[in-house]
Amino acid sequence: MALILPVLNGSSGVWGAILNDCLNGMDIRIVENMNAAAANTSAITGLTTRVNGHDTAITANSTAITNNSTSITNLTSAVNNHTTSITNLDNRLDVVEQAPPPAGGSGGFILCTSDDMPPVVVGQQILETDTGFMSYDSMVPGTSTPMRVPFPGQCILKVRSLTPQPLATGADEIIEWDQISNDRLGGHDGGGYYTVQVPGIYQVAASCSWEANTSGYRRLEVRLNDSPLNSTAATINAVNSGPTVLHTGAGLVKFVAGDTLHVRARHNSSASSLDTLSTVSEQPTFSCVYFGNCTY
Repeated sequence: MALILPVLNGSSGVWGAILNDCLNGMDIRIVENMNAAAANTSAITGLTTRVNGHDTAITANSTAITNNSTSITNLTSAVNNHTTSITNLDNRLDVVEQAPPPAGGSGGFILCTSDDMPPVVVGQQILETDTGFMSYDSMVPGTSTPMRVPFPGQCILKVRSLTPQPLATGADEIIEWDQISNDRLGGHDGGGYYTVQVPGIYQVAASCSWEANTSGYRRLEVRLNDSPLNSTAATINAVNSGPTVLHTGAGLVKFVAGDTLHVRARHNSSASSLDTLSTVSEQPTFSCVYFGNCTY
């Protein structure tokens, strides 16, 4: 931009002063503009810093939201697990829902016969009038449904061998039981094995007899799951006259439901085989007494 100034005679000094003032004013404006620009730059820097701070805050909030989402997912899974547990408990309660007991209860017991058992009700006490067997229904640890549990100290199994059984020399023979005097929980298989129905502490006893033969030894043992039970193996020499009878047993043994028990007999007499005896005092026998579901 060109500044044209008229020239007046004798006034050049005046115009010079005016021009100088204008230039000074422009210098001041330029400085003011530069200061304003610097202030704007500072403001922009401050805004940039604030924006960066907001970005950091947004990132932190996003992380927190993600963590909260994970926590919500975990809580949802926990709630689902609790819901499943509650459903399982409801199902178990449905199984053991209290039903009106049969008529004839006396002294806290439901009276019935072994062939006419009442419905399963947890805590219900049963007295079988025909056998004298007492039991109650309980949730046994490790089970999901109630089962009938004998009162402690009761014999839950007693079987005998009434038919003479030939036992080969030098062989471990399983004794077969053909008479069931007592099988309160239904674990006998009709042959030589018994399967534990209720977990707990038991006492077992067994006996065997061999017809007369004076040579060799006689051996008897109880086996648990096909392995010798707690050193129940007993061995004696044959007696000098008459049949040989041997007894063995184990006291306070812990069994779990599904364990199997059987009795094995062995001899090494001079005969190829010896028969067991069927007379009442000499019949082979096997019995189990229940002492409760506890530790020792």
